[in-house]
Amino acid sequence: MIDEKSQLRLDTPLPVVGPSRVRVIVLDIQDPGFSTTGLRVSSTLRLHRLMTVTTSIIQRELGELPPRIQTEANARLRDLFEL
Repeated sequence: MIDEKSQLRLDTPLPVVGPSRVRVIVLDIQDPGFSTTGLRVSSTLRLHRLMTVTTSIIQRELGELPPRIQTEANARLRDLFEL
């Protein structure tokens, strides 16, 4: 469906606006706490792509963020959502 006034598709999600440094955290395999993540390769945590899901669809847990990265993620989420 298209909104006549704005010519935007109403079913198209709009991008999250904000500095990319706030939205992305690189989980580098060389980081000392990387082993606690359960990941096998360097990865990117995209904070603007987080979502909530019901626990019944979760198949397994990978691991945990190292405390330093968890603190950084918390700070960036506060910035992203202007809390």
